[in-house]
Amino acid sequence: MMYGKLVADGVVVLTDADHGKPVVESEAPSHVPDGYVAKGVWVETDSQLMLVYDVLPAEGTPQEAALALSRLQFKSLPDEAAYQFRALADAWVAGASYHGPSDASGAPQSRVIYEGQLYRCLKTHAAQDGWEPTAAPSLWAKILPGQSGSGTDVGEWVRPDSTNGYSTGDRVTHNGRLWESIVNDNVDEPGTDNGFRWRDLGEVGA
Repeated sequence: MMYGKLVADGVVVLTDADHGKPVVESEAPSHVPDGYVAKGVWVETDSQLMLVYDVLPAEGTPQEAALALSRLQFKSLPDEAAYQFRALADAWVAGASYHGPSDASGAPQSRVIYEGQLYRCLKTHAAQDGWEPTAAPSLWAKILPGQSGSGTDVGEWVRPDSTNGYSTGDRVTHNGRLWESIVNDNVDEPGTDNGFRWRDLGEVGA
């Protein structure tokens, strides 16, 4: 019988019976699915140290695998849903290739985070310094929180750029009231356009 004690980083150091607990090593699983590995982990109980096995993805931890899957799913979300999960977007990087909505390769339209804001790519390009989303409105449009919102659970109106105006049916709150855009490419402020671009839906929460 071997004896040991569990120290930092899950390492077992062998000792004598007076200074440790019995060390029990279980056998690794004989059948592991493709793409997974059996990883041994030491667990300490009141009476012994046991080597048990977790079946994990072959590359990375379960958390890393879940994050990778979430990022794949994020790419297919519409903008209004993507905005809610914008922390999953990749950061803008000079030198990366980004895809517009009509990319010849069929790749999904790129979305990135830059300075805490979510942007959609308007034109396929290879990024370079000076073409950051804030500096290249012909390449990037900021995704606004109220775009394609529904009900009263929508974002506050934010003044858009010329490339990312609100669309027909988009709802926002502004000055305590709920508004619905009645045109596409709407860049006007609700309540200041004589009703030609926004429909006043009444007080928020009324």
